[in-house]
Parts: sequence; structure tokens; C-alpha cells
Amino acid sequence: MLPNLYSFRGKILFFLRHNWGAAFVVLFVLLLIVSAIELSFGAIRLSNSLSIDGFYFLVIGVVLQITSSIAYGGIVRSGDPAETSRKVESTFKFRIIGAVSIILVILVGIIAFQSGASLNASGFPTTQPATILLTRTQNSTFQAEEFFSRILPEPQNQTIVAFGVAINGGSPPYTYDAVWSDGYQQTNNAGTFSRTIQAGEVIPLSANVTVTDGKGRNFTFVTRISTGSTSSSTTSTQSEHSLTFVENGLPAGTPWSTTLNGTQKMSTNKSIIFSNLKDGDYEFIVSYRFNGNIDSAYETTARSVNTTINGSDKIENITFTPLPVNQILTLLNSPSFSVTNGVVKLNVTYLENLPANLSATLVASITDNSGKLVTVTTASINVKNYSASTADLILPTLNPGRYSVSFYVLYFNQTISVESNVTFTVASN
Repeated sequence: MLPNLYSFRGKILFFLRHNWGAAFVVLFVLLLIVSAIELSFGAIRLSNSLSIDGFYFLVIGVVLQITSSIAYGGIVRSGDPAETSRKVESTFKFRIIGAVSIILVILVGIIAFQSGASLNASGFPTTQPATILLTRTQNSTFQAEEFFSRILPEPQNQTIVAFGVAINGGSPPYTYDAVWSDGYQQTNNAGTFSRTIQAGEVIPLSANVTVTDGKGRNFTFVTRISTGSTSSSTTSTQSEHSLTFVENGLPAGTPWSTTLNGTQKMSTNKSIIFSNLKDGDYEFIVSYRFNGNIDSAYETTARSVNTTINGSDKIENITFTPLPVNQILTLLNSPSFSVTNGVVKLNVTYLENLPANLSATLVASITDNSGKLVTVTTASINVKNYSASTADLILPTLNPGRYSVSFYVLYFNQTISVESNVTFTVASN
């Protein structure tokens, strides 16, 4: 029995009854809208899931709509409800066809959902898992929720390499910066990256990604993409490799550099990459650009290190930590003294722990055996980039006796060395 075709409810029911795919298409539109809203709030994982579900609804809706068009294609609602009713009832056999079509669509959807992107006899691409090495910056209040990677063979011997990251916590919007193992850089606000590699080119199998949230907080992760059974036109990935240096601890935007076997590269982001390296031993030196403020000095234990590449890409994590101001200079050895006719010359050697040249002042306080201050004297000392520097301090003429000298280095009225104490004796002639 047909509903009242002239009422609003009747029109809706008549439309849905003879357009089987309409409801699925409407669900597709609603899911796409919700997916866009979730993406704007940074819920990438949920947004992707809703988009995929919506796609399946769209496919089902299109197939059902075509089927219903075939089944009811000859029906036109006339002004006479009885006439329309007779035409609808005469198409009963087409409803059987429609029911079978629905069952087939559901079965195809289930098979497609379960098979995913698996490689089949037709040559569809195989989804490859990613092996992830995660390095987070200290005090980060958000983290990665999920990683994925794919290597997809394409026509004409091309290859698509793609990966993505979803975030938990933090404050949107997020900015994603990726530096691939061959040095290629990408930036976006979605967290997914892909590249098309031409025939004969080396496939990049890792990338360094820095994610920054709306409040400037960030973390860094390195993704390694497994080649699995995917074929490629190039085999040089097995003989030449990349060495990636990942920096942690420096303020955002601070220039830093790595010198590998005499070749220097500089960066203002979180990574420096050397590509096309053969297996073997390498020596590297890491430094950063000092901004002139000794309150913003840094040090690293991996400043000058050897590393070995053996059959695969490698990542070296470089951590910079704040350098206390009074440790910018380190006394290398005990000072030496020479006394001539009561004139004492104090010789000291300092090692500078900064990538800069400084002109500082060596200050020495001399007290006698009773602890009484005798004199204070100064001398200039020029310290050089991570190098040892020597200064001679000439003390005034002293009477015979035993003395103690306390010395340290000043730079713009700030002590940049630990205070040291030594004793010496001025003999009578």
C-alpha cells in the first residue's frame, strides 16, 4: 500500500522507497562533515576512520541507486495515485533483482574491507609496516598516537613512499616538518607525507619529523620505512646509506652544524642528513652558533665522535644541555710559577667550551700566610673556539714568604670559570 503521495511524509517515503541508495549517500555526506570537524580539532585518527567509513557508504549508495534506477526507471508519479500504484506493483520482479543486488553489494563491501590494500593477482600494492624510532623532546605534553607507512609500486616503474602521524594531546593547530633521508623537506598541517620516486632514483627509507603544536611545544620522531617485498627499479639503497643527526635541546631556530669527515652542513631545524654514504667509519664534529649571551650557552657530550655505517641507514641523536656560566672555561692543568727578584709570573691555561672567541679578564687575589689580602691584579686572556688558551699574570714585587693566590676569569662582570687556589713561596735572596 502506498502512502499519501500528496503529503510531505508521503513524498519522502515515496522517494526513499524508489531510491534505495539515497540513505547511504546522505550518511556519506554526514560522515564527511563530521570528519572535517574532527580534523579541524586535530583528531586525525578519528577523522581518517570516519572518512573511510563514509567512502564505503558512498560506494554502496551509488550501486543501490543504479539498481533502483533500473528497477523503477519506468515509473513516473502521475496525478492519479491509483495509476502510480499500478505501475509500482507491476515492477515486483525488479524488486527481486534489487534484493539480490543489495546482498551482493554487502558481500563485496565486506570482502573489500577485510582485504584492505593487500597485494592480489591483479597487482594491487602491498601495504608495508613501518619500524619507528621515537625521540621526544623533554617536557613535551603531547605525543604521537599512531604511525603508518606505505611503499606503493606505480606504473612506469615509479614508486610512491608515504607515511603519517597522529597526535594525542597538545593544542591545535599542529605544524609537521619532515626531512627525508635524502635531504628533501616537506611541511604541512595534516601530518601525512608522500613522494613519487622516479625510476632509477634511490628510495628514501627514513624521515625525521618535528611536530609543533599551537603553543610552540614540539617533539621529534624518526620513521624508518621497511621495503618488505616491494620491488624497485633501483638497488643502490643497499650500497649507499644515509646518516641522520637529530638535535634535541637547543631553542627553536638556533643554527647548528655537523662536520662529517671534513664536510660541513648547517641547519635551523631538528635534523641534518648526509646521503649516499658507503659502509665504513666516519668522524663527526657537532657545534651550534653562539648568540653572544653566555647565559644561553650549551654543551654536548657528542661534540666530536666516531660512528660506523654498516649495511643500513643510521641515526645519531645529539643532545645539547645548558652550560653553567662558571664552566665556560675549564682549567686544563695546575698553573706554573716563576719568581725572579721577587717578581712572580703566574701562567695558566684554559680550555673554552663555547663555539666562539671571547676576550676576558683573568683576576688574581693574593693573600699572605695569615690570610691578609696583599693585592689584586688582572691580565687579559683571549679564549678561542673550543681551544686551549694561555695567559701570563705578572704579580707585583712581593716580600719573601708564603702566599696564596685565588684566580678566576671575568667576562662582562660574570665569572666564567671555577675559582682556583694555589700557594707559592717567595724566597729571600
